[in-house]
Amino acid sequence: MLEEKLRHTRQEAVVRWLADTKEKADHSKDIGKLKWLGEHLGDKHLDQIDRDLIDTIGRLKRDESSPSTANP
Repeated sequence: MLEEKLRHTRQEAVVRWLADTKEKADHSKDIGKLKWLGEHLGDKHLDQIDRDLIDTIGRLKRDESSPSTANP
C-alpha cells in the first residue's frame, strides 16, 4: 500500500523559508514580497500552484510595477 503524500501549504513553505534565510541582508524586502504574493496565493497548497497561476500573478505584478520588478 502506498503512503499518502503529505501536502504542504504555501504558508508552511514561507515560514520555513523565512527561518532558513533570516540572515539575509534584504530579509525585510523578502517579507514584503512574500506578503504581496500571499494576497494572490492565499491558503493554497503547494501542489495547487501551477505555471498558469504563476503567469497570472506575474501579469498582475507587471501591471503595477516596473518591468525589472516583475521579471521572474
